[in-house]
Amino acid sequence: MTRPANSPTPDESADLPEGWVETTVGRVAERIEYGYTASAKKNGSGPRLLRITDIQGGQVNWDTVPSCDIPPEKIERYRLAPGDILFARTGATTGKSFLVKSCPDAVFASYLIRVTPSTAVDADFLSLFFHTPTYWRLISDNVSGNAQPNCNASKLASLPLPLPPLPEQRRLVAQVEALLARVNVARERLAKVPEILKRFRQSVLAAACSGRLTEDWREQHPSRPITTDVDDPPSELPPSWSWMLFRDLIHELRNGVSPKPRTDPPGIPILRISAVRPGHVLLDDMRYLEVTADTLETYRLRDGDLLFTRYNGSLELLGICGLVRGIGSTKVLYPDKLMRVRVRNEVITPDFAEIYFQSPSTRERITAKAKSSAGQQGYRARI
Repeated sequence: MTRPANSPTPDESADLPEGWVETTVGRVAERIEYGYTASAKKNGSGPRLLRITDIQGGQVNWDTVPSCDIPPEKIERYRLAPGDILFARTGATTGKSFLVKSCPDAVFASYLIRVTPSTAVDADFLSLFFHTPTYWRLISDNVSGNAQPNCNASKLASLPLPLPPLPEQRRLVAQVEALLARVNVARERLAKVPEILKRFRQSVLAAACSGRLTEDWREQHPSRPITTDVDDPPSELPPSWSWMLFRDLIHELRNGVSPKPRTDPPGIPILRISAVRPGHVLLDDMRYLEVTADTLETYRLRDGDLLFTRYNGSLELLGICGLVRGIGSTKVLYPDKLMRVRVRNEVITPDFAEIYFQSPSTRERITAKAKSSAGQQGYRARI
């Protein structure tokens, strides 16, 4: 569909700022038309054929856009130019738009709709409108087809558009671009926060397990070190600390129950391997297993138990430790791919053991001992 490049037919609206009018997309467009139907050719000699799938993240890598065969007399009709706005008219991305800023010699494919703005509207302003929540609500209300949503040129042309005068359009575009630039800078900085927090957490854990966090406390609470029989200690320790073999600090280490559980009841809740993460155990990440009273007694978890992952496809998640907290009298089992450890509370607290097994140096030693089998990283039930 085409329209002359003239001013829109406005409708005054009391809800709009002074000087603004409510019009439609069709009234501010020279043309709204479908693309050319052709087969893409990777090594063709014709113009590029821009498709829906070539528009990713609001950008087009023109080097990867294929060519197509198109009769010379039709190239001009479908040739793209800066200022054109393209829309996906079908599929999961229906309504997604792309403003052409620059392009090689290219035409657009039939599953796209092109809007060529008239002189009544700034192309950048119109493109901004096509990213607003208002636009997406309108598109959602107007698309048809359940299995394959689509929006045709007539529906696109009928969408209402709040339109300020041209100078204000350009001012708004400049302001939005400046604000979005600040948003992008903030996003880049926030993206670094998880890694910064991870490094900070690791440094805190390292300081805790080397005694640096409690230097002042030890000066006020001197104590004698525990006798140790570790011949080759990994590192030096504060005067009152001792290296111990973990097996000498525990009174039980047991793999979990092996039968395959159900997704839904009946049965006793049993944790999934994904329930154990560094420093915590998710008691709601579970399945269900019917067991005998003896099995329940043997494999039932209680507060203060340490759980270790002994198999995982990722080394980062192998041998990680979480402490069971808040289980109370609830009956919960644990699977064979987890190990349960109960410590000797008179020589070590389970909370400290949990911290120790999260420290960077300990993680390095655990992953160094990992054995690989059939794509699964494994750790034997002995420490």
